[in-house]
Amino acid sequence: MNFRDVIREKLGAAGTVSEAIGSFRAAHGRRASRELADKFGVSMRTAQKWLKGDQAPASTRSEQVRRGAEHGRLAADSLRNAQALTIGDIEVEYDGKPQGKRKVGTVHVDGNLRTALDEVADLIEMGSLDEAEQLYSDAILGAYSGQRAKDDRRILGGTLKIRDHGSGPDII
Repeated sequence: MNFRDVIREKLGAAGTVSEAIGSFRAAHGRRASRELADKFGVSMRTAQKWLKGDQAPASTRSEQVRRGAEHGRLAADSLRNAQALTIGDIEVEYDGKPQGKRKVGTVHVDGNLRTALDEVADLIEMGSLDEAEQLYSDAILGAYSGQRAKDDRRILGGTLKIRDHGSGPDII
């Protein structure tokens, strides 16, 4: 799974229709009803009712709305609220060349990792996904190497890069 898939399918997946609709409000502010109406082919009035919670999308549209959520906004919120991430197995590379797999496990979000993930969230919201991917990779590999090092070094961040995210992280 690549970083964009992680954003869309893991970190930014809307669990409910109301969560998806809320992501439009957060991403578009006063233009949310227009964006909803345009994206899903409904009237402005219907979109306004969805946003107010007066009406839910019809069952035929619910899944479409949930999948059409503003994934970047939801992913950013997920990263900002994470207490820990279960990373699992990832593939890494150095200078574009595969360097095998690492079993990262769970990393607790505090200190340097908290600061880095907040920056990743900002970059995702700005649409700077390449920068977000590099910073996320550095942060996760830095936390991983810090867990394994006897002297608190974080040597893997900035050296290796996550090439494949496996099944993607789970947020705790």
